[in-house]
Amino acid sequence: MEKDNNISAAVLERTAAIRIILYLYENTDRPNNVFLTEIIRNVVASSDTIILTLNSLLKYKIIKDEYTKVYPYKRMFTLTALGLEVAKPLAEADRALRSQASQEPKSNH
Repeated sequence: MEKDNNISAAVLERTAAIRIILYLYENTDRPNNVFLTEIIRNVVASSDTIILTLNSLLKYKIIKDEYTKVYPYKRMFTLTALGLEVAKPLAEADRALRSQASQEPKSNH
């Protein structure tokens, strides 16, 4: 069992963690951070799962959050420096898997 204060690959095993990290990574060049509502709309998982996973990623400083300065106050997320280090190889693996899948012949099963 993972100790609470140890960061390890176990944090990535949380449901939707990799999908959230990849979504934030794909949107790092935007002028604004990614809104919570956008993550909920675009990451395939329940909103409760997404919130729990975001809290875990925040705890391990993989992502950071802030709120807009004007009402309605919206929560926004972005990757930290550590998050970018984690996201880059995940994105490369994701691209390699997608590339391989697109090259495989279609089965009639």
